[in-house]
Amino acid sequence: TYTYRVGEGIMDAVSEGMAVAVQFGQRKIQMGIIWRLHNEKPAFRTKDIDTVLLLGQVVSTAQMRLWEWVSEYYMSTLGDVMRFAVPSSLKPKGMSREEFYRDIYRPKNITYISLHPSLSGDGALNEACESLRRSRAQYAAVMEFIEIAGTGYASAGIERGKLSASQAVLKKLLDKGIFVASQKEEALVRATRVAQAAGNFAVQGLPVLTAAQRTAFEAIEEGFGTHSATLLQGVTGSGKTEIYMHLIARQLERGATVLYLMPEIGMTSQLVKRVQKVFGDRVTVYHSMLPDRRRAEVYRRLGASSGGELILGVRSSVFLPLNNLGLIIVDEEHDASYKQSDNPPHYFAMVCAVWMAPQAGAHCLLASATPSIESYVNAAVGKYGFVKLDERHGDAQLPVTMVSDTRRSLKRGERKAHFNKEMLGKMQPALAERQQVVRFQNQRGVAPEISC
Repeated sequence: TYTYRVGEGIMDAVSEGMAVAVQFGQRKIQMGIIWRLHNEKPAFRTKDIDTVLLLGQVVSTAQMRLWEWVSEYYMSTLGDVMRFAVPSSLKPKGMSREEFYRDIYRPKNITYISLHPSLSGDGALNEACESLRRSRAQYAAVMEFIEIAGTGYASAGIERGKLSASQAVLKKLLDKGIFVASQKEEALVRATRVAQAAGNFAVQGLPVLTAAQRTAFEAIEEGFGTHSATLLQGVTGSGKTEIYMHLIARQLERGATVLYLMPEIGMTSQLVKRVQKVFGDRVTVYHSMLPDRRRAEVYRRLGASSGGELILGVRSSVFLPLNNLGLIIVDEEHDASYKQSDNPPHYFAMVCAVWMAPQAGAHCLLASATPSIESYVNAAVGKYGFVKLDERHGDAQLPVTMVSDTRRSLKRGERKAHFNKEMLGKMQPALAERQQVVRFQNQRGVAPEISC
């Protein structure tokens, strides 16, 4: 940390956690975050704060306490935590005075993609899609656009960053006259959704809990009354997600924010669709694969929100500004992906969540079919609440089929690629019902057969 003097002209405009421009070195200007305001004039000469930036407050008081705890507990510097916690586009690098103010205050343009006006009719659009059948990437890009835009796809404009298609694919669609690109100037401060007051938010489509799920739900609520963290041990297929949804709904109805942590980005897509059906635009997704501008936008919007948000994210989501936090859910809490092991700070998001919850007056639910030893022991000694769910949802069974010797089927001509007649006979009925099949193989990285 460094000491700067607050000039008379901006004395009333500054507060802890606010972004300011400061001179660092002979000529460079940096963005600084005010960590502490005091009247203890140091013995050495100090520079003045240059100006207060339009970013306003970048770090809340709760975030500052978390940063300090992470810095001390995981033996890293505050600078390491800041570099990791705040999106890059909110931290301008050292520039000259002219470069800094030009880049910080220059309005930025956002590219929007929309369908060509000539394709507004279903017939014309169908004909255009048929012409793209041989180009899977282009066809997929059009289908993705329609899915994101929804019923108003004919006139909708989608931000370029929301489409996963490559620049080359989009260029071909623009050249063919299927897409049209336009640019709009981004406001310096985006409009933020104001959380609805408690009691004004109605949830529709909540799944109905079974008797076992209802018992577990009530036990979790009871555990929250005596413990800041509760461990839910539920067997695979027991319907833990349905319980999460009821816990989330209760928090959102009173205007509180919920953080739902998942171990991997790959889990987000299927879960997001499921959760959005119930909670709609309350859902915000946050992970490292989002473009930095998008992460900065989410960071700033959450910082301006008064609550009532549902954030689905991976381990880095614990560093977001979470106002009026009511609940943290750590799904698959045993997973090693919650540990940051490559670059500092080397933190453990599950432990951070358990620490954060009581600091914010919130609750933390740790859930897993196979809890970590640490969490299980903490529950056993009474540090955490403990709830167990042994019953699978709808009395579902986990069907396991042992396949006989595949070499024999190869000799009989019953083998097709890696599947023999017995395996195909078991798989086809499940696939016909649009169910999932998991195929376990006892070797990895080794040829499944030897042939001469």
